[in-house]
Amino acid sequence: MMKVARLLLYGTVLLVLSCPLIASTITEVGIDDLSNDAWRTSEVVKPFGDLDNIYGSDGYFIAQYPEGDARNLSQPSYATIGLIQGAYEGAGAESHQSAFDDVLAAGPGPVVDLVAGDYWVDNTVAGAEDDFFSITLTEDGSFRLGVITDCTPPNPPALLYESSTGIRITGPGGVDSGLVDVLPYRNADVDYVLFDISGAAGDVFTVWGANNSGWEANALGGVFLDPLSNPEAPEIVSFEVDPVEISVPGTALTFRWEVEGGVDSLRLQPGDVDVLDFNQEAGSFTLDPGPDETTVYTLEATRGGETNTATMRVIMLPPEIASFSADRTLVSPGTEVTFSWEVTPPFTSLTLQPGDLDVLGSTDAAGSGSVTIRAESSATYQLIATIGPTASSIAGELVQVRQTGQGITVIGIDVETNDAWRTSDVEKPFGDDDNVYGTDGYFIAQAAEGDFLNSTAPSYATVELAGGLSYEGQGAENHQSAFDDVAQPLLPGPIPDLVCGDYWLNVGGPGSGTTGELSDFFTITLTEEASFRLGVITDCTPDNPSGLLYESAVGVQVVGPDGTESGVVDALGANEEWRNADVDYVLFDISGSAGDVFTVKGVHDERWEANALGGVFFDPSGGAEGPAITEVSLAEELLTIKWESKGGMRYNLRSEADPALIASVHPSEWPIWEGNLDVGATPPENTLSIPLPVDSSRLFVVEEFPAPPEAVYVEDFDDGPGAWSTTSIGDLGTLWELGSPTGVGPVSAHSAPNCFGTNIGDVTGANIVILLTSPVIDLTAVGSATLNFYQFLDIEPPSGQQFFDWGTVSVLDADDGSVLAVVQTNIAGTSTDWEKFTRKIPEAGLGQPVRIQFQFESDEVDFLPAAGWYVDDVEVTVP
Repeated sequence: MMKVARLLLYGTVLLVLSCPLIASTITEVGIDDLSNDAWRTSEVVKPFGDLDNIYGSDGYFIAQYPEGDARNLSQPSYATIGLIQGAYEGAGAESHQSAFDDVLAAGPGPVVDLVAGDYWVDNTVAGAEDDFFSITLTEDGSFRLGVITDCTPPNPPALLYESSTGIRITGPGGVDSGLVDVLPYRNADVDYVLFDISGAAGDVFTVWGANNSGWEANALGGVFLDPLSNPEAPEIVSFEVDPVEISVPGTALTFRWEVEGGVDSLRLQPGDVDVLDFNQEAGSFTLDPGPDETTVYTLEATRGGETNTATMRVIMLPPEIASFSADRTLVSPGTEVTFSWEVTPPFTSLTLQPGDLDVLGSTDAAGSGSVTIRAESSATYQLIATIGPTASSIAGELVQVRQTGQGITVIGIDVETNDAWRTSDVEKPFGDDDNVYGTDGYFIAQAAEGDFLNSTAPSYATVELAGGLSYEGQGAENHQSAFDDVAQPLLPGPIPDLVCGDYWLNVGGPGSGTTGELSDFFTITLTEEASFRLGVITDCTPDNPSGLLYESAVGVQVVGPDGTESGVVDALGANEEWRNADVDYVLFDISGSAGDVFTVKGVHDERWEANALGGVFFDPSGGAEGPAITEVSLAEELLTIKWESKGGMRYNLRSEADPALIASVHPSEWPIWEGNLDVGATPPENTLSIPLPVDSSRLFVVEEFPAPPEAVYVEDFDDGPGAWSTTSIGDLGTLWELGSPTGVGPVSAHSAPNCFGTNIGDVTGANIVILLTSPVIDLTAVGSATLNFYQFLDIEPPSGQQFFDWGTVSVLDADDGSVLAVVQTNIAGTSTDWEKFTRKIPEAGLGQPVRIQFQFESDEVDFLPAAGWYVDDVEVTVP
């Protein structure tokens, strides 16, 4: 409607003026990250109020149905919604789109889900904004606008970053909502950014999305319109609850509110509680007992038949699982494994999965408990702690069960060594005589195709590459992982990295129906009777181009003579946790006779058009031997055992008398004898005296293992920089900065809120040398130490062995600042998430007070602008 004003003078109409009844306004309401997929489900209460609890009652423009389908668009009676730009992605792309209620199936619920979809715009400029939708009013009015975002799960990895990081609404006369940050809510559960808008006929409002360059696109899922609350309804000025978080079911809640003017009815939902009698100038009401689960409370104020609402959410905090661990994580089938835990009370149920085992009765009042099970197959065991109906916490522990065939035993999957396969000071998790993989030989894809450096056959076998496979390594560094250069001298570390490479086979591509098929990669023919450890290299392809991560084989199998085989070994882990382009190694112990042929196979999962493995290597079987026994003696009914002792090690005495178990069970799984476990080292020799066993025959073994690490320095930067210092040597423009990443780099610090980064919110510059140096760390009495930290990399990758921008981690003399040892240099490349860095501190950096220094350098050419290097959660542990 328009108001017409006539200015009259002596009965003559001089002028007719038109002025709008409603000035253009835009008010940010908030971000609904609670409704998730239930945008059209009326029984799910919307957190900022909605007249019918169904979003889009007036109209919508979404990306749910195939492109151009009329069901994607429902125009409101008072406006026209238009798509300014953006390519459709929805039906047909379900694997990398979130889902929410089918727009045509609105109701109390449950409502069937369909793909949410989005409209996307190519945009690689951090912070740039793209206009997606226009809303043109056809009459004066006010309405609520919802913008749909967070529609892309990480499939392929990093696709999560396609969704816009901020939303802006602009209108006539320069009215502007400001950029609303949606980054903290980005987890692929659909979110809704809500605005209240008023305007006159002809006003045009534009919806903008902001990009952070984490993906090469900027995307929104659509918009919807709803009516505002009736202006005749009473205004709820404020509505609060205390506390907003509870940890004990039934905790009393106190609600406070202020409602303008008198009301006929005032009710609190759920429960339909009449609180009208409590409506004084500062109304309040205590609900006792309170809820037993997370609950959204709604205050309903009614006057003259018109109702307004306000909502508050009370969160039931899940129990805290302080620790959860298994006493052994690599066992033979049927071996007993004891799980132990500490859970902070209160909790109402504790369950161990798989098996749905109720362990509440195995837990004391303080939350400590344990249970023993027999492990028959590899699994990630989960402890689920619950309070109330729904608030749960989960902790997991992977237990691998050796799969045994005739002459083929699965040892495990090394997901810890990563690029340091030839670095001897990086301890290999399943034992290795010299801590160097490939001592006996290897067949890998590192050097140029056909180069002799790719193959060194072991003395007891020949190795051949199966037909039809193609090499990919040197020349393809930007989409291959890297690990220690096999041509470099073997060192305690660090060893320069070179492309890892792989051998790959086209297997039909998406939709070919080849999922789960096995492809032959290598044949190993024994030339003499031999026992050896075989390592199969996988997870060699980073996500460049998008989806290439899925080229690496998802499983590995070794097949031998006479039908012996290992079974398929899962190379991904739970929820694909191991597939992250940090090279992994699947390990087998193999025995055979001259002429035996063993074939290494890879399993295809169909998401890329190839199946790939990085190679194989050979080592002496069985890993490192235990400590040398120096003396065994009998005296006065005591058995005394002496052995060589090493600082930083611990010892178990294990024993077995049953001949059948001696023959079938690895000594590392024999029972602990008479409580002699976790015996401390007393270099150079340990002595242990025990009562002489009554058995006529009994075998003993002394098991050696590293002492558990003890943190001697920890810094998460969340309370500020502490005594850390920063220095810039090169050109200005780039510094080590402390804060929360914005715009570029990771979504957040590894442990929020703070980390150090090279320009925390911008790309790095050229021709710089910047230093980040720790306070003094006392390693005077330490014989062995490990540096751990988390890093996020967006550093220009090298061309072969030529590095343009790179990072270096060094150990400095605390007094004069001289470099005692380099922990690792040539740190470059990109990562999709925070990654843990773990390296032994070289011996030259021990035995004195030291500082840890992170040095970032870039050349004089800003060829590839990148976010740089981010560091968080620094820790030094001993031994």
